[in-house]
Amino acid sequence: MNKLVLLLVSALLAFSCCSGQSSSSCKEKCNADGEQLCHAQCNSDGQQHCSQQCNSDGQAHCSHQCNAEKADYLNSLKAQGLIDVMDSIPGLDVYLVYSTPYNFMGRVLYKNLDRALLAEPAYKKLKRAQEILREKRMDLHFLIYDAVRPVSIQREMWKVVEGTNLEDFVANPNKRKGGPHNFGIAVDLTLCDCAGNPLPMGSEYDYFGDRARVDKEDELFKSGEITYRELKNRQLLREIMVEAGWIVEPSEWWHFGAMTTKEASEKLPVIE
Repeated sequence: MNKLVLLLVSALLAFSCCSGQSSSSCKEKCNADGEQLCHAQCNSDGQQHCSQQCNSDGQAHCSHQCNAEKADYLNSLKAQGLIDVMDSIPGLDVYLVYSTPYNFMGRVLYKNLDRALLAEPAYKKLKRAQEILREKRMDLHFLIYDAVRPVSIQREMWKVVEGTNLEDFVANPNKRKGGPHNFGIAVDLTLCDCAGNPLPMGSEYDYFGDRARVDKEDELFKSGEITYRELKNRQLLREIMVEAGWIVEPSEWWHFGAMTTKEASEKLPVIE
């Protein structure tokens, strides 16, 4: 009987000790290393309550840390002369494809970037394009797929396509200072209806093939590879952008440049 009482008392003391640790020492342990929290490595003591507490704290810390990192990165891009178009051009939608895994590389490339930024010359032309679009078609708006692209990301893309038949679709960052996206003077975009649905353009964004080409549209229409509606949608997008001063990219219906890459390399810094 005495042994049983002693065992019960020991168990109660152990439980009390464990609970106290889970709300104090365990929490302190978890909070001691923010990076450790982010990777949910607070489970070493094996106590369920402690594990739950650590994971909860870790998620909150992670969310705060990620938001802080994004804000810092956004500020660093603005410090290089870039402008956040979402702040000053009303009516734009932005879905940066490379901030998601749904792109031709199959993974997230923009880990701290989910806003569209452009160099000032491109920003001014996009603002003018938005004004022209409103004048012509109040029922439509722009959806931006990509804007500035740090050259570090460009290098990753080039490694994937180098030596393949896709080289023509990705600027080689090793041949020059960078491509148009790397200077913040290019934008990839489409038109959306008032419900936010992208207009059909005959190919999806980042399609590597003839159906994306502007200089083959007549052939594509005659062969039935794109429809009359898709052809007209492309022409409308191009008409608006050209009127605003943008340069058309023959191989991609969605890509427009505010100036040539050579001109940009003489006037603007490459974005790292």
